[in-house]
Amino acid sequence: MENLYKKSEIWFAIVLIIIYTIGHSITDQLSIDIGYEKLITFIFDFIFTIIIFCFIRKNNLSNYYGLCKTKQKASKFYISSH
Repeated sequence: MENLYKKSEIWFAIVLIIIYTIGHSITDQLSIDIGYEKLITFIFDFIFTIIIFCFIRKNNLSNYYGLCKTKQKASKFYISSH
């Protein structure tokens, strides 16, 4: 996956979208089949999210995608209604 990401971020994103869509559809049906709607779907989504976050951290992409702490204090973001 790293090679695909380095070669083309767009194709990497498209592959992830396809994996997510197919995986979500399959696990949604499995959840219905076992009688607990969205249970297996939730597990798939959770694991998929963990894998993506691990990929981002492993490749030092947190800042690139804006998944980092801000340098400003939270009080600086307050907008007065007056």
